[in-house]
Amino acid sequence: MSAFATLACAAPTSALVGDTVVQPNVLLIVADDLGVDMLELYGLGSDLPSTPTIDSLAADGVTFDFAYASPTCTPTRANIQTGRYNFRTSLGSGLQPWETASLPDDEITLPQIMKLSPGGAYGTAAFGKWHLTTNFTGGPTAPNDAGYDHFDGSLYNLYQDGSQDYFKWKRITNGVTSNSNTYATSAMVNVTRNWINAAPEPWFVYLPFHAPHSPYHAPPSHLHNVDVSAGDPDLNPRPLYKAMVEAMDKEIGRLFASVSPDVLARTTVIFIGDNGTPGGTTVPPFDNEHAKGTAFEGGVRVPLIVSGANVAAKGRHTSALAHAVDLFSTVADLADVDITTAVPGKTIDGVSLEPILSDPNAPPPRTDVFSQLAYPNTGTDATYCNLDLGFAAQQDFLLSVCGPHLYPGSDPATLTISGVAPFAPVIVVPSLLYAPSTGVGGGTIAPGAPWLGLLTVFADPSGEFSTSIPGEIPPFVSPYSMFIQAIVQIPNLQWKLTNAVAVAFEDSPFTRTMVRGAHYKLIRRTSVTAGVEVTTDSLYDLAVDPFELNDLLEFGPLSLTAQEAAAYANLEAQLASLLAST
Repeated sequence: MSAFATLACAAPTSALVGDTVVQPNVLLIVADDLGVDMLELYGLGSDLPSTPTIDSLAADGVTFDFAYASPTCTPTRANIQTGRYNFRTSLGSGLQPWETASLPDDEITLPQIMKLSPGGAYGTAAFGKWHLTTNFTGGPTAPNDAGYDHFDGSLYNLYQDGSQDYFKWKRITNGVTSNSNTYATSAMVNVTRNWINAAPEPWFVYLPFHAPHSPYHAPPSHLHNVDVSAGDPDLNPRPLYKAMVEAMDKEIGRLFASVSPDVLARTTVIFIGDNGTPGGTTVPPFDNEHAKGTAFEGGVRVPLIVSGANVAAKGRHTSALAHAVDLFSTVADLADVDITTAVPGKTIDGVSLEPILSDPNAPPPRTDVFSQLAYPNTGTDATYCNLDLGFAAQQDFLLSVCGPHLYPGSDPATLTISGVAPFAPVIVVPSLLYAPSTGVGGGTIAPGAPWLGLLTVFADPSGEFSTSIPGEIPPFVSPYSMFIQAIVQIPNLQWKLTNAVAVAFEDSPFTRTMVRGAHYKLIRRTSVTAGVEVTTDSLYDLAVDPFELNDLLEFGPLSLTAQEAAAYANLEAQLASLLAST
């Protein structure tokens, strides 16, 4: 009997283990960059990967046909962990390592509320990609600080911490960093399996896979059946992406096969994608301009399947609207945690999906859904310091570049060098090189194409020097960053290096917001150009135009029918009310 056939015979919310009543275990699996067009059970895509494990999960559970998430990974992860939309958590787009944005410390998270279950505190663990903090804001212990008893995985995508990929990556285990050569998808299943089999019940496990997010690659051959001979990470990533999906599916199957059927029978399994399929890997009916990072269906509509304990009438689909933000309340409900008591004084945007799980005739828990991409994360007025890369042989001097996010028209950031002798000469060296090389005073980054040439300055009487860096991106800077280091003269006419700083240049601030009701959907785009905010709306009737090919506002609001105009006004009012809420 398969693991999921066992799940079909699952117990109710609470079960007996010996003479003890336990709450259901909860396993929350997140696939990174997997839209509804990539799974056969949604009937939307073509040329699809084989996903028998996910299909079996759906056969023994309930599939949400209209589930949504944020357009990129970080805000969705914040949605899941807090039950709150991204404009409340300040995380509106994917975090970069040099940012100081993060999940705020005062947010109440899933592992924290699972400690409040009246049936006994849950053991909690997270395995995989965190992507809610940076080295500036929490560092390697951030997942544990957010409430997880155990964490094993990475802080970022596998290409963001240096020279990494799925086969060679930096691994963090409860704050301790090591190097892993185990295929990342398999590694996360290994540690998840080991933890579950050793953990007392009840437990809550959060398993956010790195896959099938880039870097695109061919997984170990025993994990997939895709012909990857024509696959290319840049020119033809689709075969590699499909193989990565198959590898993830097979490893999920291995996880279930390694857990006791009795434990599975007491476990509710939730599977969700964190955003739509990336452009470049999409096929009709979606396309690159309606994919990940957009507010179109291809960017925000995601798979959501719930199976196992607490699910009645297995193998069904529901058309009820749902959102990743709902998983917070749903998991709390499964553990009998009272959200009002657990999260006092904060607005919870999610609603529990548990009524639909236990009763196929339950009314839909929500009438509309909201999703937003907001860039940059901490807003246009936030001050932060750019990433200190180190590299200097002697850290006697500190170079920093701090100020607002740099984008065209922004206020300038301030470059400061401290610890220098009064009036000492300083040479500021901008560079475009991405790897350190040996130079004056030890490890350094040698000058590349300099920005405005080498700049020779003199420290002030206090031993500091400051200058401004405008937000305009120098024409040769790509992709959106450059390095700055300085050479400082010390006594005896010797020279020493400061640390190096990676200066990030951002795109102009923008948002992509969507709110949809039963049939109509409003997409609002805002952008800032030369300090002026421009707003553009689009309206779609998803009942007759599910792939958003016909913008009803193409010829302006006066072109709408009375029914369309009423729907537009209603969605505008809902959006305004939501964004004005606290």
